[in-house]
Amino acid sequence: MTWCVMSVPQVLKNVKVKVKKPLDEIEGLSEKVRSIKEMLGDKGRILVRPSGTEPKYRVMVEGEDRGFIEELAEEVADFIKQRLC
Repeated sequence: MTWCVMSVPQVLKNVKVKVKKPLDEIEGLSEKVRSIKEMLGDKGRILVRPSGTEPKYRVMVEGEDRGFIEELAEEVADFIKQRLC
């Protein structure tokens, strides 16, 4: 069996916050992430998680178009900042 690994751009944003909450307690975040997943379709992915050691959230977006995924990652980072900073 031969594996083909495709490399796609990846953007990581760290969002420093004053108080870290569970993701499901950030109002509207699940809808925002779902919307981004729909925009990416099967050509990318998004992952949002809290840091295990710092008051931060990590937003990672992968996709074919670096400019587009930069915008999406910044959009989610700004969304979290508005809710928690």
